[in-house]
Amino acid sequence: MRVRNIGQDGQEKLCSSRIAIVGMGALGCMLAQHLVRSGVGYVRLIDGDTVELSNLQRQLLYDEADAAVCKPKVIAAADKLSCINSQVELSAIFTELHAWNARELLADIDLILDGSDRMDTRLLLNDVSLKLDIPWIYGGVVRDEGMYAVFQPSRTICFRCLFASHGWESHACRTQGVLSPAVAVTSSYQAMEAIKLLTGATDAVTPYAHYFSMWEDFRYRIDLRQDGKEQRMVCKCAQRDHEKVEMEAELIHRGGLAVPELDVRLLCKQGKVQITSLRPLTLNLQELAEQLASKGVIELNRYRLRFRPGSMTVQLTFFFDGRVFMDGLSDLEEARQLYLRYVGQHAGRSESTG
Repeated sequence: MRVRNIGQDGQEKLCSSRIAIVGMGALGCMLAQHLVRSGVGYVRLIDGDTVELSNLQRQLLYDEADAAVCKPKVIAAADKLSCINSQVELSAIFTELHAWNARELLADIDLILDGSDRMDTRLLLNDVSLKLDIPWIYGGVVRDEGMYAVFQPSRTICFRCLFASHGWESHACRTQGVLSPAVAVTSSYQAMEAIKLLTGATDAVTPYAHYFSMWEDFRYRIDLRQDGKEQRMVCKCAQRDHEKVEMEAELIHRGGLAVPELDVRLLCKQGKVQITSLRPLTLNLQELAEQLASKGVIELNRYRLRFRPGSMTVQLTFFFDGRVFMDGLSDLEEARQLYLRYVGQHAGRSESTG
């Protein structure tokens, strides 16, 4: 409250604000700490991943004990954050963001903060932001390089149009790595812009997308204003029909949309595949564990089922929402066949986000 740009009025606005952080990896951890310590009233944490030992180099809310039990990142983060500021209301949503749950999870939020590491998630955030007229703050880090931008519907061009022209995300963390100081700087800029927006200081919000390299001490920026003097791009998305986001979600619920059933992809960790159902599902982990008990080694807790088939080196980790991680496997078609073999009839449709 002693900061001249905040004061008591600004602090009260922070205390009544509602934010969502999508992705609780390196950026999400630091964003959550900044904003919980600043006194934001309500923080929704959205992530479907669990803590691993390799995360600890840069994801500063977690520790070895979290990794040892494969604790969901949102649960581990909420546990730590509640000890930092018990007056903040925390909501831990252990699921990934999809077209069918994005409106439910983001419609009552004042500001969305990007802590994800996937382009498809960011494109969804962009569309939901335009559809619901909610600003969002992008952040990305690879190696020593950081990127951030504030996207405000009707005031700036959108993420789709910016990245169609510049392709900043051409490098993958799987091959390039991440240094935690770059995460700290990027998330600090994101958090500062969030504080400006939430306290009503919209004129102070940066109108640029920023890129910097900490190793080379270099940076540049791109004007995002619709009427910016430096603007060389035209945002076509401002006139798009953003009903498409909601319509796709409804069609998926009814089973009437012709989309692939599964998203199968390699993760940043070499030799690890994630399979996600493109339709809303629930998975009965207890029932599945009973079925698999005679086929290999199982380990079940309230969050996930880990299974190692007796004759295979691959390890499968199942989650209630139908996602499966497969360690020790890089063949995507083989991974898809394993998913169909072991999930099969155990998956059922659901409207729940978990």
